[in-house]
Formats: sequence, C-alpha cells, structure tokens
Amino acid sequence: MKISFVKMGLAAAALSLSFTACSDDSSSSSSGVYDVELKASIEVDEKASTITFNYTSQDYCVKNGDSYSIDKIQISPNIFKYRFFGDTLIFFKYDEEDDEISLEGYPVLVGGKAGSLYGTWQSINCSYDGYDGEMDCDDEDDYLIQDMTLRISKSSATIQSNFRYSDNIPQAKGDFIKTPAMLQLLECLDGNYTCIQGYEEDYFLDVSEEIEAAVQGLEIQKNSWKKNAANFVLNGKTVDIVVNKFERSYYTHDIALTVSINGTSCEFYDVDFEDDAVVPYCRAENEDYFDYTTVTNAKGNTVELVYEYEKYNGNDFTQCVHSAIENAPSDESVFYKKSAEDSRRQKMRDAKRKFWNAVSRISE
Repeated sequence: MKISFVKMGLAAAALSLSFTACSDDSSSSSSGVYDVELKASIEVDEKASTITFNYTSQDYCVKNGDSYSIDKIQISPNIFKYRFFGDTLIFFKYDEEDDEISLEGYPVLVGGKAGSLYGTWQSINCSYDGYDGEMDCDDEDDYLIQDMTLRISKSSATIQSNFRYSDNIPQAKGDFIKTPAMLQLLECLDGNYTCIQGYEEDYFLDVSEEIEAAVQGLEIQKNSWKKNAANFVLNGKTVDIVVNKFERSYYTHDIALTVSINGTSCEFYDVDFEDDAVVPYCRAENEDYFDYTTVTNAKGNTVELVYEYEKYNGNDFTQCVHSAIENAPSDESVFYKKSAEDSRRQKMRDAKRKFWNAVSRISE
C-alpha cells in the first residue's frame, strides 16, 4: 500500500521533522493512528558521518492546462549527519548545499552497537538540543507519540513505526457529541459565532466536561443525548443533530451532519483529503476544492501538483443555522468571509504548500 507525503511527514518524525519517504506498507493500528514500514536504499559516508536515504516514486494528481492526470512523484533524497553519544545514536538534518547542520537531533536511538550505524536501533521519545547540549525527554504534552525501529544494513534501511495518540490527550473516539466542534455548535446556536470551525483537533479531542458546562450554562433541556446524535430544547426551540458521517485520521477527515431547528434543516460538510488520497478526485470538476503546489518535471518543466482536496461549507452552514434560530446578525462579517478563522485556514494551506515545495519534485 502506498502512503502519502502527509503520512510520510509523520513517518518523518522517524528521522527529522522534514524527513519524507515512500512506504511499502501501512495499516491502521489498534493501539494508535497506524503502523507504517518504510524502505530505502542508503549511501553512507563514514568519513563525513553522513547517511543518505533514497526513495522511489508514486502516483499523484497533476494539473495539465484545463485537465488533470496521475503522474509519478519522486521524493528528494534526504541527507543526515549522525553522531554517537556512547551507545546512543542521534541524527541531525543536513543541508549539503549550504553545509548546514540542524542543531536539533531527532530521533534519539538506542540498542545498537556503539560506533556502528549497522544493526537494529530503537527510538526513545527524546530529542537532543545542540544549543545547550541537553537531552529533552519530556513528552507529556506531545499530541502524537512514535515508537520506531530502524534497521540499517550496508545498502538499505527499514523503518518500522507505530504512531499513537498520547494517553495524556483525551480523545473523543469517533463521537462528535464529545468534540470541540459540538461545543462550537452549541455556542453558535446561542450567539453570533461560527458554528464549526473545522480544524483537526475539533474532531479529535474529548471536551465532554466543557460541553456539559455549556449545557448547564445555556439551560439546555436534553431529550436525547447519545453517540453522534442529540435532541434538545434551547431557547424554546427544538434542535436535532444527526451525524451522517464521521471519518477521520491524523491526516484526513470526512465529516457530514444535519442540524434541524424547529423543522428547518441545515447541512454541514467538511472533507479534507491530502496527497495520494486526492487521486480518486483527480478531475477538473473538483478543481474548486483543490490546493496546489509547483514542482518541476523530468524535462525541467514547471507543473502544478494537487496536494489537497478540501470541501468545507462552514460559512453557509453558519448562516443557515443563524437564520433558523432567528439569531442572524446584521453584520455579515460575523460570518467570517474574511475572518480570523479563514485566515488561519489559509495560513495552514500556505504552510503545507511550503512543505511540499521543500520536499517534492517530479521523477527525474
């Protein structure tokens, strides 16, 4: 199974924040987000203490004028400096062109033979701060935890990783009614707020206590309150929430729900697929929902690559709910056409675009 650049961004945590690669296999994990195995040919320069990882290509959606096609994308090789601290191995991201080395070392690996790259190494949840020469092993606030095994031979490397959410982070576990998005919806039903802002954490975190406090504060009368469905009375109006689809992973989500207020229904959807997950949507009819980055093909031509399919109707949904609840504000700026929320979404898209520009190119 192929794995996307976003998933590779997670697997990148295997060697650095910007490490990306193609995978031979990935699967969901009962203990976390998913398991992934990466394979690459390697080149080791023991004199310079560098290791280079080389990867194969995979299919992605590319824009060709007014049409779209599937093309092969080659991940650029990644070069790392490595250093031994006794029997501990640490990688540092290395820019060969500028001869610059990152001062943050990650991952920190143990279990191999001191002074030798070759063998089997196990990650520990630490990073090395080259500024002060200290090891940071405080992961209590980390959102995602990675357990990694790195096997290095003379010509190849295999990285096996399990990504799991931290036990310190309360998870909604597929129940929309427990999420920040539900809390936002309750606030929207009572005031001039965006109903669902649509960020990944809005669908992941469990904020049941905050929601119950809002229920009490808003004097909501519960008729029915269960997983992915709720019926209640707020300000004299009967509100019915039905979640039609609630699919999410760390790097994609597909959310759809219906809110009915005294018989008036408002539909909400938020779809965000990235990288290889975009391929099924690689058609001109979907281009209004595409985000692009620019790469160079084997002939040196510049092409546009689709790295995200994003379909979100939060503004229209908010207007529908406000109208149905008879709480429509006179100032349309409340609907966030140029809001801080939209600005934040644009910043997130810009950050992803910069990430792509840094690590991707068409196969040469």
